[in-house]
Amino acid sequence: MGFSDLVSMLILGRGFVGSYVVNECIKKQITHLATTSNGREGTLKFLLPGEDDSIEQFEDAIRPLPNADSILITFPIKGKKVLDRLINSYEKTHEAFTRDIKVNWILLGTTSVFTKIPSDRTTPPDPTKLPERQEAENRLISHHKGTVV
Repeated sequence: MGFSDLVSMLILGRGFVGSYVVNECIKKQITHLATTSNGREGTLKFLLPGEDDSIEQFEDAIRPLPNADSILITFPIKGKKVLDRLINSYEKTHEAFTRDIKVNWILLGTTSVFTKIPSDRTTPPDPTKLPERQEAENRLISHHKGTVV
């Protein structure tokens, strides 16, 4: 499948949660594609470059991904630089699609930053816990208008 194809849900990382989402997409007849680091079981091989990798490496990694209405990231993103490069590279390599539609970016966040017991939706995170992940999560919400769950 190439990027000219369209899916409703692109799942970056078909681990435990990604497999659950795939099963729900199948049940609800939602078009989808999942990625794994090795392309197993009908997934698309995808490895996210790191913070020190070039923009070109990000674009090369992201170019094979399909057009998607929503993109669910199931693995941790450490820092806003990696998050920005992921989203900006997707928008650049899929420009014909993304100029006409706003992709819904969804990131599975971490609950371990909430150290107060009990915690609820108004509990502030502990800034000393996983600061790089919190930075990426906050960036997705504030800059890219995405969702963290």
